[in-house]
Amino acid sequence: MNTTGAGAGDDVGVVFPRASDGRRSTLATGRAVFADALRVASTTAAAAAEQERDWRRRYIVHARRLTEAALASASVAHDIAVAGLNSARDRLRFVRDGGETSLDAAMAAPRASFATRSVVGAGNSRPTPLTIPLHGQLLSGDALRRQLDRWKDEGLFEPSFVAAIARVQAHSEWLDLSDQRIALLGAHAEMSPLPWLLHWRATVYAVDLPRSHIWQRMLRLATAMTRIRERLRVDRGV
Repeated sequence: MNTTGAGAGDDVGVVFPRASDGRRSTLATGRAVFADALRVASTTAAAAAEQERDWRRRYIVHARRLTEAALASASVAHDIAVAGLNSARDRLRFVRDGGETSLDAAMAAPRASFATRSVVGAGNSRPTPLTIPLHGQLLSGDALRRQLDRWKDEGLFEPSFVAAIARVQAHSEWLDLSDQRIALLGAHAEMSPLPWLLHWRATVYAVDLPRSHIWQRMLRLATAMTRIRERLRVDRGV
């Protein structure tokens, strides 16, 4: 993805749109997407984002407003997410063979076919008490509660966070995600929650780079644990 002002010959695949000066800038696009998402909850907040001159340093102000707006209700959070995703989809462009088009147009004319593959795991895990890995150990029960209290006393956690963990500990049935379907981008990333989602029996739509070693590892993980439905692109496609 080209994000700066490189020449047209360097642009390929998904790119940011050009700003008024002809350069492709993440800043202008990011600000516009934030504004579109904020507009769902507050036209005033959206206008403030659009008019922000020092976006590079002050974007966090608008990110906080977006988070606060999303906390109003589940429906508001959903609408904000949809508005932001639609804005990004409408604004991003696709370059191929020197021509530029919208993402929708590019997806309508792929160069290779797409395919899906479903893998049902062999594991039969059931909800178990919450455990947290720490320094090679798995903390649960009283040991976990003591560690959380220490972190709270040290100022690392808010009291509400510790209380939330305690509630999950008291309701291990909440860790059964067998009725949930989750789309996971970068499923093989280092910080990916994929192993835990599979352990908790979620159905995962995994998306990652078309590299065989990545998919082989995820396939082994999925087969050994619960279940995963993988949306696999056969090759580099569009």
